[in-house]
Amino acid sequence: MRRVLRSHRLSTLCGTLRASLDATVVAVALLLVAPEARAADALVDSSELAQSLSVENLQLAGDQVSGVVVNRTGKTVRDVRLQIVFSWLWKNERQTENDPSFLLTEIPPGQIPPHGSMPFQYSAPQAVTSRSDGHFEIDGRVLGYASVGTAVVAP
Repeated sequence: MRRVLRSHRLSTLCGTLRASLDATVVAVALLLVAPEARAADALVDSSELAQSLSVENLQLAGDQVSGVVVNRTGKTVRDVRLQIVFSWLWKNERQTENDPSFLLTEIPPGQIPPHGSMPFQYSAPQAVTSRSDGHFEIDGRVLGYASVGTAVVAP
């Protein structure tokens, strides 16, 4: 019985060491192959993020939502994650289970230069409705972005 337990412990230890070695090999490979993977994500609060990048001139026309992302930082940014919220406002201020509110999360292609801006436009077919008991109000914010060597995300 004692030999079986030792054999089981040795087998468990070997399995743990093998898994640890596999994880180390993957981590080293990521660092060598993708240098941008080395940069740690920098967590910032939403007010600091809003001071860095903002969504302006947000408009809804039919099923098209458009606006401009403004970069207030001194760095070129890319991979900007936008969240656009379509909130349904009822004419008679009632709330029902049939609330058509929704949100989109998009990453516009391209980079935004320091202190620059970039327009965007997306199709939102869910925003087209024949309902007469209210309308959509839209709001947008930046959830996160990447700049050279870092990624910034809201907690």
